[in-house]
Amino acid sequence: MSDELIEPVILREERSDADAESPQSTALYHPYGEAFHPITAYRDQFAPNYHRHSQQLFQGMVERAGIDVDANEVLNLRIDKLSGELSSRQKILNKFKAQRVFAILGSILAAASPFIFNAIVQNQGQYLLPIGWIGAAVAATGLAGLAVRAAMLLTNRIQPLREQVATDTAQKAQYIAEATAGLAPLAGTYQWNMLDPLAEQSLPGLKLDPYVPSSRENDLFVNYGLQQPVGPDSSVTSTQSGTFNDNPFVILQTLNYEMGQKTYTGSLVISWIEMETYTDSNGRLRTRPVTRTQTLVAQVVKPFPTYWPDALVIMGTEAAPQLSFSRAPNKLSALEGKKAERKVNREVKRLEKQARNTTQDNNFTLTANQDFDALFHAINRNDEVHFRVLFTPAAQQQMVELMREKQHGYGDNFEFRKEGSVIVLRPQHLINNDLTAVPIPPAGSSEQYNLAHQQAGFTARAGAQFRDQYHALAPILAIPLLHEPRTTPATEPTAVPAQWEAEANANYRAAEFNHPESVTENILKVMPSVTDPNEFRVTSSGFRGEERLDFVPTLGGDGRIHAVPVPWVEYRPVHRDSIMHLWDSANPAPGRAPGQTVFRRNLTSAV
Repeated sequence: MSDELIEPVILREERSDADAESPQSTALYHPYGEAFHPITAYRDQFAPNYHRHSQQLFQGMVERAGIDVDANEVLNLRIDKLSGELSSRQKILNKFKAQRVFAILGSILAAASPFIFNAIVQNQGQYLLPIGWIGAAVAATGLAGLAVRAAMLLTNRIQPLREQVATDTAQKAQYIAEATAGLAPLAGTYQWNMLDPLAEQSLPGLKLDPYVPSSRENDLFVNYGLQQPVGPDSSVTSTQSGTFNDNPFVILQTLNYEMGQKTYTGSLVISWIEMETYTDSNGRLRTRPVTRTQTLVAQVVKPFPTYWPDALVIMGTEAAPQLSFSRAPNKLSALEGKKAERKVNREVKRLEKQARNTTQDNNFTLTANQDFDALFHAINRNDEVHFRVLFTPAAQQQMVELMREKQHGYGDNFEFRKEGSVIVLRPQHLINNDLTAVPIPPAGSSEQYNLAHQQAGFTARAGAQFRDQYHALAPILAIPLLHEPRTTPATEPTAVPAQWEAEANANYRAAEFNHPESVTENILKVMPSVTDPNEFRVTSSGFRGEERLDFVPTLGGDGRIHAVPVPWVEYRPVHRDSIMHLWDSANPAPGRAPGQTVFRRNLTSAV
């Protein structure tokens, strides 16, 4: 389908003549409407458009790098031809080697056959006559000679074949080296944020920031009432921010910590002597000492720091600001057929019973779409009227489709929380997928020397990143009211990185901040300077490990108490403070502190 599947609409409000002269008087928005279906639009329009744009971007990269496409194609045809020939020759070589081994074994067996035959005859109580020995020796000599001859012939065929394989292998390596050198300039065209324009071109209404500016962070806090979503035991590892129809959003990936518990196990082998009663050969009862052994096992439970990644999508909205609710992924969404129907009906009956028990604290009322109520399951909503304003019948049905879709999407894998003017999503597919990653070719892969493979890999990685990005926002796209453009003014843009962005940059070079004695992950927290907006104090918190040994009293089979040793590790906190300067690379402020600089996402950091 073409890009024109969803027509852009220019919304104009009644303004004064003075407002009409303002550059903000006319804004281009893309209201998707009640008929918009996120999965269908992604499959038929957005994903194909993105794929086409990524191919065009790669072609532009090839042209800027001055890559000789024809020369690379010729070299890879030679590489492929040699690879095929090498594979065939290697199979023949392996076959000849196996045949030579059998020939050598056959010659040995033939030479030993008279002795084997004589041993068999003697085993039967007979003896081999001299004439028999002579005949067996002649036969064995003939067979051994044939086997040796076969082995020699195979060796004569193996040697040139082995030399040819070595020559072809060296030639292939030379072709690969030449092709790799020819594609080397292409590496310089891979840049931070290079995929952002593709997403903006493919998804109407989306605008992405080169990095999270402090103005975006302040906008969510001040104008939408966002409460800090990243606690003291969490650290932002990656960020992405922007607007959808002027509504601000930020995507945060985090590393989180909590002190959990771990069970340590120790063991001790004990032995003792018991007197055992037995009956001897004369039928008399006697006693004898017997040594018994037993392995005693003991356990201790001790504090243990645990770490896990997480991902949040945070968006400010003017829609239904009084409404609050939350929901979590629902296993019912993954069911199909009759089983799904039975489970959903059972859940609907349970919800109907809850709706009948209306109290001051429970004003829950079912919607007309029972599948939506059973699957979305936002039963803690505080306002039924505003809930239906947000979730129109179309929004309810689109949300059901989204939760059940797994071919092009991820199904019901997201938490959805709305607190006043803030929406917080927790899509599970984003936890380990960095939306800011540069789609560089994997080291050691054929993409390093094969241009066609690199283009296919580039478009595949870019497409996977757009899929992750789109479906992180899909629960928002499924609600038409959330497509409405913002009406209140945004915070004045700044070229100063936000605290979240500073934390992500610190984690990008975490090894320079981590405490040297830490044996665990480190949680990095940043605090901006009160005098310099580009200066941040980075505090790294981790744990050093100290070996400990507990002795656990344990009853043995000998009736005694034994002290079983259980080794464990005591984790003691360690902290380290450092200073990092971070500034927009396009507008560096003077007087930076000296130090090694690192460039990431249009920002330069110095430590």
